[in-house]
Amino acid sequence: MEPKIELRVAELLASRLCHDLISPVGAVNSGIELMTEFGDGPDSESMALITSSARTASDKLLFFRIAYGNAGSGTNVPLADGLKLVAPVCINQRTEAVIDDASAGAMPGAGAVKLLLCLALMAGECLPRGGTLTVRVGPDMRAEISAAGDGARIGAGEQAALDGAFDVEDLDPKTAHAYFTYCVRQRLAVDVDVAVAEDRVSFTAQLPVAL
Repeated sequence: MEPKIELRVAELLASRLCHDLISPVGAVNSGIELMTEFGDGPDSESMALITSSARTASDKLLFFRIAYGNAGSGTNVPLADGLKLVAPVCINQRTEAVIDDASAGAMPGAGAVKLLLCLALMAGECLPRGGTLTVRVGPDMRAEISAAGDGARIGAGEQAALDGAFDVEDLDPKTAHAYFTYCVRQRLAVDVDVAVAEDRVSFTAQLPVAL
């Protein structure tokens, strides 16, 4: 049976989404204010700030539309479209992304890219000091998402939430995402294996393949 999302989980996910979008949208507004106040031209630093921030906001909206929205639950999300959103959203300036698409044209099944992005976001958050986020998808749509770097780790709360062993009332925005990822994998009947080693955390899952 498909797991039901509690209202509290939806509220926390909405809070997270808004938190992630406030910064780039606010930067766009700041750039516009600077142009208005100082009359800067289109080639100015303000225009560069607006362009960069608008792109970041757009990438985040596309990412969360697939990861959290109904758009990611169907079979019409190409793997390449999801993979190109990993770097703009899941890493910071101290982290690099390595994307290895060895799917050989295999078509992801319903919800596959949704789960992949949810796991990539979790992996990115396992790198408090930066490092390398690697996403590999094989020809059979088996995915391995690994986070390697100094102090790489997954929090006990996130691990428990991903396993579905977490009280909904104790969730916060970070563990709410892990719990949502648990709900997605339950819907898809996909097991997620988490391997933890020194300075490395890996998530492995057999993603659904389109029939």
